[in-house]
Amino acid sequence: MKRSLRGGYGKGPAHPGTLGQRIRRIRLAWNWSQAQMAEAIHTNQKTLSRWELDKQEPGDPALGALSGLFGLSIQALRTGRGFKVPAPPRQVGHLLVAEAYAADLIRLPDVGAEGLLLVHREDESSQPITARKVGEALRKAREEGRPVWIVVG
Repeated sequence: MKRSLRGGYGKGPAHPGTLGQRIRRIRLAWNWSQAQMAEAIHTNQKTLSRWELDKQEPGDPALGALSGLFGLSIQALRTGRGFKVPAPPRQVGHLLVAEAYAADLIRLPDVGAEGLLLVHREDESSQPITARKVGEALRKAREEGRPVWIVVG
Protein backbone atom coordinates (compact mmCIF):
# COMPACT_ATOMS: atom_id res chain seq x y z
CA MET A 1 0.00 0.00 0.00
CA LYS A 2 1.36 3.40 -1.01
CA ARG A 3 1.39 5.99 1.75
CA SER A 4 0.62 9.62 1.16
CA LEU A 5 3.60 11.79 1.98
CA ARG A 6 3.02 14.33 4.70
CA GLY A 7 4.69 17.54 5.72
CA GLY A 8 7.30 19.09 3.44
CA TYR A 9 8.40 15.74 2.01
CA GLY A 10 7.69 14.88 -1.58
CA LYS A 11 5.92 17.01 -4.11
CA GLY A 12 2.32 15.92 -3.55
CA PRO A 13 0.06 14.19 -6.08
CA ALA A 14 1.12 14.34 -9.74
CA HIS A 15 -2.44 15.25 -10.80
CA PRO A 16 -3.98 17.10 -7.86
CA GLY A 17 -7.75 16.62 -7.82
CA THR A 18 -8.81 19.32 -5.38
CA LEU A 19 -8.14 23.02 -4.95
CA GLY A 20 -6.25 22.31 -1.74
CA GLN A 21 -4.09 19.71 -3.46
CA ARG A 22 -3.30 22.15 -6.27
CA ILE A 23 -2.23 24.85 -3.80
CA ARG A 24 -0.08 22.35 -1.91
CA ARG A 25 1.42 20.97 -5.14
CA ILE A 26 2.62 24.42 -6.17
CA ARG A 27 3.92 25.28 -2.71
CA LEU A 28 5.94 22.07 -2.48
CA ALA A 29 7.25 22.42 -6.04
CA TRP A 30 8.53 25.87 -5.09
CA ASN A 31 10.07 24.47 -1.87
CA TRP A 32 8.13 27.02 0.15
CA SER A 33 6.88 26.54 3.68
CA GLN A 34 3.24 27.20 4.49
CA ALA A 35 4.38 30.30 6.39
CA GLN A 36 6.20 31.65 3.31
CA MET A 37 3.21 31.18 1.03
CA ALA A 38 0.80 32.54 3.62
CA GLU A 39 2.93 35.67 3.99
CA ALA A 40 3.09 36.14 0.21
CA ILE A 41 -0.73 36.27 -0.03
CA HIS A 42 -1.26 38.11 3.28
CA THR A 43 -2.93 35.34 5.23
CA ASN A 44 -1.74 33.09 8.04
CA GLN A 45 -0.22 29.62 8.04
CA LYS A 46 -3.18 28.01 9.81
CA THR A 47 -5.60 29.26 7.15
CA LEU A 48 -3.35 28.03 4.35
CA SER A 49 -3.12 24.64 6.06
CA ARG A 50 -6.93 24.40 6.18
CA TRP A 51 -7.09 25.22 2.44
CA GLU A 52 -4.49 22.57 1.59
CA LEU A 53 -6.38 19.97 3.64
CA ASP A 54 -9.64 20.99 1.90
CA LYS A 55 -11.19 21.81 5.28
CA GLN A 56 -11.91 25.36 4.15
CA GLU A 57 -12.08 27.01 0.75
CA PRO A 58 -10.36 30.34 0.08
CA GLY A 59 -12.75 33.25 -0.42
CA ASP A 60 -12.76 35.32 -3.60
CA PRO A 61 -10.09 37.82 -2.43
CA ALA A 62 -7.77 34.97 -1.39
CA LEU A 63 -8.39 33.13 -4.68
CA GLY A 64 -7.50 36.34 -6.50
CA ALA A 65 -4.27 36.61 -4.50
CA LEU A 66 -3.40 32.97 -5.23
CA SER A 67 -4.24 33.41 -8.91
CA GLY A 68 -1.99 36.48 -9.13
CA LEU A 69 0.87 34.82 -7.27
CA PHE A 70 0.65 31.67 -9.37
CA GLY A 71 -0.13 33.31 -12.72
CA LEU A 72 -3.04 30.88 -13.16
CA SER A 73 -6.71 31.57 -13.71
CA ILE A 74 -9.14 31.15 -10.84
CA GLN A 75 -10.92 28.55 -13.00
CA ALA A 76 -7.71 26.50 -13.33
CA LEU A 77 -7.30 26.61 -9.56
CA ARG A 78 -10.91 25.67 -8.83
CA THR A 79 -11.49 23.01 -11.49
CA GLY A 80 -8.01 21.80 -12.39
CA ARG A 81 -8.67 22.45 -16.10
CA GLY A 82 -5.55 24.07 -17.54
CA PHE A 83 -3.70 23.60 -14.25
CA LYS A 84 0.06 23.32 -14.34
CA VAL A 85 2.69 24.08 -11.75
CA PRO A 86 4.06 27.52 -12.61
CA ALA A 87 7.57 28.85 -12.16
CA PRO A 88 8.12 30.55 -8.79
CA PRO A 89 7.24 34.24 -8.69
CA ARG A 90 9.74 36.98 -9.31
CA GLN A 91 10.52 39.85 -6.95
CA VAL A 92 9.62 43.15 -8.66
CA GLY A 93 10.32 46.04 -6.33
CA HIS A 94 8.64 45.04 -3.09
CA LEU A 95 6.12 42.72 -4.80
CA LEU A 96 6.18 39.01 -5.53
CA VAL A 97 4.73 38.63 -9.02
CA ALA A 98 3.94 35.57 -11.11
CA GLU A 99 6.56 35.11 -13.80
CA ALA A 100 3.76 35.28 -16.39
CA TYR A 101 2.97 38.85 -15.32
CA ALA A 102 6.41 40.19 -14.38
CA ALA A 103 7.40 41.23 -17.91
CA ASP A 104 4.34 43.50 -18.15
CA LEU A 105 5.24 45.54 -15.07
CA ILE A 106 7.01 48.86 -15.13
CA ARG A 107 8.98 49.90 -12.09
CA LEU A 108 8.45 53.63 -11.80
CA PRO A 109 11.39 55.80 -10.75
CA ASP A 110 11.10 58.52 -8.13
CA VAL A 111 9.26 61.65 -9.20
CA GLY A 112 10.81 65.10 -9.29
CA ALA A 113 9.92 68.16 -7.22
CA GLU A 114 6.73 68.66 -9.26
CA GLY A 115 5.59 65.16 -8.34
CA LEU A 116 4.99 64.36 -12.02
CA LEU A 117 6.95 62.04 -14.24
CA LEU A 118 6.75 61.14 -17.92
CA VAL A 119 7.76 57.53 -18.64
CA HIS A 120 8.36 56.19 -22.14
CA ARG A 121 7.45 52.49 -22.22
CA GLU A 122 9.46 51.71 -25.36
CA ASP A 123 12.87 52.54 -23.92
CA GLU A 124 11.89 52.83 -20.24
CA SER A 125 13.32 56.31 -20.07
CA SER A 126 11.73 58.88 -17.80
CA GLN A 127 11.88 62.58 -17.15
CA PRO A 128 10.38 64.92 -14.56
CA ILE A 129 7.58 66.96 -16.10
CA THR A 130 5.36 69.92 -15.24
CA ALA A 131 1.56 69.78 -15.23
CA ARG A 132 1.50 71.86 -18.42
CA LYS A 133 3.80 69.39 -20.18
CA VAL A 134 1.55 66.51 -19.06
CA GLY A 135 -1.33 68.06 -21.02
CA GLU A 136 0.89 68.53 -24.07
CA ALA A 137 2.16 64.94 -23.90
CA LEU A 138 -1.41 63.60 -23.58
CA ARG A 139 -2.61 65.62 -26.58
CA LYS A 140 0.35 64.49 -28.69
CA ALA A 141 -0.14 60.82 -27.79
CA ARG A 142 -3.84 61.06 -28.57
CA GLU A 143 -3.17 62.66 -31.97
CA GLU A 144 -0.70 59.86 -32.76
CA GLY A 145 -3.17 57.21 -31.61
CA ARG A 146 -0.84 55.90 -28.91
CA PRO A 147 -2.22 54.47 -25.68
CA VAL A 148 -1.70 56.53 -22.55
CA TRP A 149 -1.76 55.44 -18.95
CA ILE A 150 -2.04 57.89 -16.10
CA VAL A 151 -0.80 56.56 -12.79
CA VAL A 152 -1.48 58.50 -9.65
CA GLY A 153 0.61 57.51 -6.68
